[in-house]
Amino acid sequence: MPNIIIDGNQIEAMATDTILSAASRAGIEIPHFCYHPELQYAGSCRMCMVEVEKSPKLLTACSTMVSEGMIVRTSTEKVKKARAAVLEFLLINHPLDCPICDKAGECPLQDNYYKYSARESRYEEEKWHKRKKIDLGPTITHDEERCILCTRCVRFMQDIARSPQLVVTRRGSKNTLSTYPGAAFDNPYSLNTVDICPVGALTSKDFRFKCRAWYLKSSRSVCPFCATGCSTVIQHDQNVVHRILPDKNEKINGSFMCDYGRLFRKHISSENRMTAPVIKNNRKDASSITTEESYDKAFTLIGERLASVLKNDGAKQAGILLSPYLSVEEAYIILKTFYEAGSSHIALIDCGEGIDGFNFSDDYLISKDKSPNKTGILELAKKMGINFIKPEALASAAGTKKVRALVFAGPPFGMSEYYEKNKAELDSADFILSLCSHFQAPASRSDAAMPFSLWCESEGHFVNKRNMVRHYCAAVCSPAKDAPDNIQVLCRLASLFKVKMDYRSPVEVYNDIKNQMHLFE
Repeated sequence: MPNIIIDGNQIEAMATDTILSAASRAGIEIPHFCYHPELQYAGSCRMCMVEVEKSPKLLTACSTMVSEGMIVRTSTEKVKKARAAVLEFLLINHPLDCPICDKAGECPLQDNYYKYSARESRYEEEKWHKRKKIDLGPTITHDEERCILCTRCVRFMQDIARSPQLVVTRRGSKNTLSTYPGAAFDNPYSLNTVDICPVGALTSKDFRFKCRAWYLKSSRSVCPFCATGCSTVIQHDQNVVHRILPDKNEKINGSFMCDYGRLFRKHISSENRMTAPVIKNNRKDASSITTEESYDKAFTLIGERLASVLKNDGAKQAGILLSPYLSVEEAYIILKTFYEAGSSHIALIDCGEGIDGFNFSDDYLISKDKSPNKTGILELAKKMGINFIKPEALASAAGTKKVRALVFAGPPFGMSEYYEKNKAELDSADFILSLCSHFQAPASRSDAAMPFSLWCESEGHFVNKRNMVRHYCAAVCSPAKDAPDNIQVLCRLASLFKVKMDYRSPVEVYNDIKNQMHLFE
């Protein structure tokens, strides 16, 4: 390992380090635009130039490898003048539209200008106005005027996404970013280019002009889109989720995530979110009156109907379909409830290779399995000695009246498709209860439906396809006013089946799972 000196600080670098990466790890700031730790260096912006002893000229810190005994200075007068000159050059034609730019407030160009230049422009001529609001594809809008041609996006698409859809065209001062002629920028990782763009030239159509960055609060979370379980940051304001961004995790997703995980936020603020309990007088009658009840009254009515339907054989004639979007804590309570109540009709929905018609997968981040916690739920069931029946077998049991009371538990992703395929058999059940986040099938076709929080509105754990336990916390509140959390709802459900559960929080449930079952430690 080479030993180098940066600004008088002795640093033990790695043999593969550049000056910039070694300095960054040591907490020494060297400004840059084109450099990104997970991309091949380009050395094109010239912002990271430093003085290296015995070198006749300044060197780019992002592309200069360290060597034993190297002495580097990052803040000499020569370096300061070079940085100011680079910034002046980049800003000659850059539009002064920070007040409307989505990148404002988190823009490296703004930050570096105030740190390393902060002087008035000497450029008196008319700026060269390039094109604005260029539609690159379904997710991205491009502003050529802002682009500083750092090529981060080009290198990301080539090296990480393995789909070189972006290219720098023309020559010299007429260089511009573009797609190949006639081709749309439609890659499932396209929105990562918005994150890594240092100047706001690439903007997300989903977030464009929606909220200023400085209003957003950030909460760490986990992506529920598939079995990879990428680390994420949920950004929200006034209980509205505006963005889901990747949170760096070297073991899982690095600094990136797919567009579908980001756009999963559409389900959070969907118009068909459940906001109160729903009780139907007769679900099979289209003109039947549907009433919204208080939670206590709803549970009382549900308990009475369940008792009436199951009066002969009890829970033996009850069946449940679990969503793989349930946390391990939620799944544990449900499995324990139905196992102790004596039901053998327990099934886990299989999202197959996709939800909402999306079945793409690759060998990078998008898993074939679109379930965030199937691994964890299967592990729980195995430890508890529970054998899942197939969802189709559960539908068949409802059709033959072996199951008279049917419960759907969890978000409807994958469940809606299952319900539509098996509607005739499932509707044969005498009573259907849905604990669901959205008022769509099966909740909209049930006798009773209770609001159920999504992952971003609750706390829990998922287990990804590599058996890594992924913890998440609530970022926003459920749209259901005064709703009890999922754990309390499930404990009330357990009481209806004469099973005692008195958990008050997901933490208590998780501690029981670890201490009693020795799982997910």
